[in-house]
Amino acid sequence: MRVSSQTWIKGMQTMLLGNVFAQLLPLLALPIVTRIYSPENFGVYGLFLAVFGVFASVACLRFEFAILQAPDLTRAGDIFWGAVLCALLLSVATLIAAIFLVDNNLYGLGWMLLLIPPALFIHGLVQAITYLLNRERQYKAIVGIRIIQSSLGLIFILLFSQINLTTQGLILGHVGGLIGALFFGYFMVRSMVKAIDFKRTSSELYNFSGFALFSSPGALLNNASTSAPLFFVQSYHGANSVGLMNIVNRYVGSPLNLVSSSMSQVLHQMIAANEFDDLPKEVLRISAVLAGMGLVLIISVYFLGDELVLTLLGPSWADAVEVLKILVISLSVRFVVSPLSCVLLLDRFLDRLFKWQLLSLIVTLSVFAIFADLSFLDLLAVYVFADVFLYAIYYVLILFAAKELRGY
Repeated sequence: MRVSSQTWIKGMQTMLLGNVFAQLLPLLALPIVTRIYSPENFGVYGLFLAVFGVFASVACLRFEFAILQAPDLTRAGDIFWGAVLCALLLSVATLIAAIFLVDNNLYGLGWMLLLIPPALFIHGLVQAITYLLNRERQYKAIVGIRIIQSSLGLIFILLFSQINLTTQGLILGHVGGLIGALFFGYFMVRSMVKAIDFKRTSSELYNFSGFALFSSPGALLNNASTSAPLFFVQSYHGANSVGLMNIVNRYVGSPLNLVSSSMSQVLHQMIAANEFDDLPKEVLRISAVLAGMGLVLIISVYFLGDELVLTLLGPSWADAVEVLKILVISLSVRFVVSPLSCVLLLDRFLDRLFKWQLLSLIVTLSVFAIFADLSFLDLLAVYVFADVFLYAIYYVLILFAAKELRGY
């Protein structure tokens, strides 16, 4: 049954307000955190997140998206268990790799590499739980997961700093927030999911195997293109420069990503249920609103960025001002386009999504390979130009896909 856009707007309001609250405490504590941890600490933390991030969105081999397309809750529960099994297998595989790599002190992470496998498993469980809640339109529960994750993560970060854990404190805080989110999420879905039935679960994994076969490789490519800049910057400009990028991504990019993912989850649920009368019109309307918000952010950064950075972060982070002014353009463009990308997550469009993700990786790697000898800020400027170009292509693909779905 088709409904008006007011249905998803109501869900969006819940998600947006909740995510604003989820980010409020970390933002208020920012002046404390940045005076405890140095740019170099945030740099190593950023490299941990980059390695973790390459695999994070494929922790469940993308079967969490299939939960939204299940015709009933029983089948959704079977897919949920399939996603959990996939997360377990990936975690075991990454644990084996981490054991072999830990002695190489990859990117200065050392033993902290061993935290990636359990973090991936927990992240996969939280993702599967979130999409199951999204299917049932339990938006307040999803918001609760995010509030607990961000709040507990901050508390752990501050506590670990008191026992002289620097970079380790940031990473352990991240894992601690994930654990808290998992416990809360479990209590929210425990009545929705029956005991695992391996026969039914394997059947559902086969039915939705397209997500693993076509969506997962593309997601890996996309994650690699997102993480690659940090690895290149570490190699040519050091952990301090990575820290400057990480602080911008964490406290500007992450809140924007939370809003984007919230919108995307609600929109994806509505599209999967075929509940929009005119999807192209909705896409244009949503992108216009987000573009206005992004423009406000860019103007604010250029006029107030110097004062905000020095006040919130402290004098040791003064170099972050120029990094913020460059990256905010890319972050704002992603903020506009990313929520709409769920249109391309339907089975029939996965091949187009994969081709764009492959293009994104090729262009990103080429930029850093060709322009590696530029200064740090000039390199970032070239990267942002390429990123905006890629997301413009992405937006066009989304518009064409939305038009094909009109009246489907």
